[in-house]
Amino acid sequence: MIKQTISGTIKSVKRLNNSENGNPNYSITIESNNGVAIPVTTINDYGVNYKIHGGLEGTQLALTVKVNKYSNKLLEVI
Repeated sequence: MIKQTISGTIKSVKRLNNSENGNPNYSITIESNNGVAIPVTTINDYGVNYKIHGGLEGTQLALTVKVNKYSNKLLEVI
């Protein structure tokens, strides 16, 4: 598993359908410090999903994500 920490400003937080167990899922767009918009989604039934909400838009955060060639999945909010 390749992990990467992305620092930047949260541009959008979109609520997705709940997991089969009823836990929330989100799609987040973070604009890195060099101006690149990076899409990140949450992992089903992962505890960090409860730290995400619409009030984060416009805030500076660092996100630790699992990176592969298809998607970026949120592991931790720093």
